[in-house]
Amino acid sequence: MKILVGEGDNDDIHNVTEYFDFNRISYTRIDTWEESNQIKAHTLNHPMLQQEDTLFVIDYTTFFSLCSRPDSLQQLIGFCKNNKIWVWAKFDGLILILQQCYLLTKLDSYTESANIALFMVGELPAHHSLAHLRNIKIKTIPCNFLICSPRIQNAKINKHGCSRDFMLTTVKRPERPHRDILWNQLNAIDGLSARGHVNYGTGKNRIGAQAHQHHWSDGHPSMDLYNDSWIEIVPETLYRDGYFMTEKIAKPIATKTPFLIVSSRFYLEYLRQQGFQTFSNIIDEKYDRQPLVEDRIRLMLVQLQDIIKNGSEEFYKECAAVLKHNQNRLFEIDGRKQYELDIFIAENLEKAGIK
Repeated sequence: MKILVGEGDNDDIHNVTEYFDFNRISYTRIDTWEESNQIKAHTLNHPMLQQEDTLFVIDYTTFFSLCSRPDSLQQLIGFCKNNKIWVWAKFDGLILILQQCYLLTKLDSYTESANIALFMVGELPAHHSLAHLRNIKIKTIPCNFLICSPRIQNAKINKHGCSRDFMLTTVKRPERPHRDILWNQLNAIDGLSARGHVNYGTGKNRIGAQAHQHHWSDGHPSMDLYNDSWIEIVPETLYRDGYFMTEKIAKPIATKTPFLIVSSRFYLEYLRQQGFQTFSNIIDEKYDRQPLVEDRIRLMLVQLQDIIKNGSEEFYKECAAVLKHNQNRLFEIDGRKQYELDIFIAENLEKAGIK
């Protein structure tokens, strides 16, 4: 079987091409972008449509661009009759797929064979409409659900001089309405925000005027803030229809900081499925099971207030065994990530007829 690789977002499909290069599997790069007086879009040209017994690897952006226009959609359907397509995304594929339910459902009804596979980070809930597609296969990439195991400044975690009960530093974005809800509910509780390092900003100014020693990085924690907070409120990327572990949850785990989550329903259950522990033996985690995000946030803030009332330092000490387990689990996952990813790609290549 011949392998073609799209010239789209190379960072998205880097895992696959790196595997091909390392294992000396030959492939050909092709560019699907066409720019002329008639069209400026991704398209499958005539030579592509003449291919047979070919695996075509592309990124999500290119794939959904092909799905979005009637002419290129028909090209895609025709190509899939005699060939296979892998649509691969490194991190944000789950977010994009949730925004394109209609296109995927439409394509699934038109295709006659299961020759399209969507590889994405994060799992879909069993009740989600895309979890039951007939002809499009959805596959979860293993051990790539964490962006990184954060590197800790000076490799020290020291909360002995901790002065704040909690921290919340998040970014305001239109597509993240759960963060607005969290911010409004938090500030509606008299005096609560003053108990923590709290900032709701955009990009670089998310810490605001609060003193902190090191520049903020998505991949790594600001240790002065983590050492000065007993708990972190973590507003994850998704808040409905999917689970996606990012650096947001990896940072408190790496720094052995207890966390309260704002994310999709049953997110804590998803963490436990990945081998992590939560704090159900210490606090009431029923907030995670509420259908409405407003209720999840409200009950989470009730738990935060109870923790503060009973002593945040005492809660932190009671969490010691869970924190140690989770940090070890994070480091274990990060260490074996490449090996399991290689096995995953090899198995799927074999299923596609490539050895």
